[in-house]
Amino acid sequence: KRLTLMLRDRDRLRALLLHPTRPIQIVVAGKAHPADDGGKRLVQELVRFADDAGVRHRIVFLPDYGMGMAQKLYPGCDVWLNNPLRPLEACGTSGMKAALNGCLNLSVRDGWWDEWFDPDFGWEIPTADGSAVDEDRRDELEANALYALIEDRVAPRFYDRGAGGLPDRWIEMVRSTLVNLGPRVLAGRMVREYVERLYAPAARSRRALDAGAARDLAQWK
Repeated sequence: KRLTLMLRDRDRLRALLLHPTRPIQIVVAGKAHPADDGGKRLVQELVRFADDAGVRHRIVFLPDYGMGMAQKLYPGCDVWLNNPLRPLEACGTSGMKAALNGCLNLSVRDGWWDEWFDPDFGWEIPTADGSAVDEDRRDELEANALYALIEDRVAPRFYDRGAGGLPDRWIEMVRSTLVNLGPRVLAGRMVREYVERLYAPAARSRRALDAGAARDLAQWK
C-alpha cells in the first residue's frame, strides 16, 4: 500500500499542508499486524512526521482502524488517496466505499480503479510500472506525480468557488460519482453478475450433462 509514499519529499508535502490559500488536510487511519514489523516501522515514520509542531494541525494518524471508525471517516472525506504498487492491488474496496459516500478518488490505476476510472470520478496517479527503473526510483517518480496532481489539479478544483461561495465543479464530480459510479460498486450488482455470468450458465451445463438424457436417448434408439 506504500503508506509513506507521501513522505518521499517532506518539504513538498509540508508546503501542501501549509499552503497560504489552498492548504490540504490529511487523515490517515490504520494499524499494522502484530507480527508485521515492517508495517509498524512505516506507521512510526508517519506518526513522527505528523507529530511535528509545524504540521500537526494539518495531518493526523488515527490508530486501531476498524468498522466503527470507518463509519465516521468515510462521510467526512473529500478525497480518498490510494497508492498501491501496481499491479499488486487485489481490488481496492476501500475506494469503492469512499465513492458510495460521495468521496472522489485519487489513486494509482490498479484494482477496481483501473477498470472504472473516469475524470468525473477523480484523478489517476501516473505509474512507472513496466519501466526499467528500480523500486526506489519508481517510488520517487510516483510520489512526484502525486504531489503535482494535488498542487495543480486537486487542491485548485476544491478551492475554486462559484458565485454562491460553493465549489461548483467539485460538487459536479461528487454528483457524478454518486449517480454513475455508485451503482457499479454495490454488492447487488456483483451478486447479479455472478448469477448471470457464472451460476446460471453452470446450472444449465450441469442439467445438459445429466445422465438421464443419455438414458432417454439409449431407450429411444
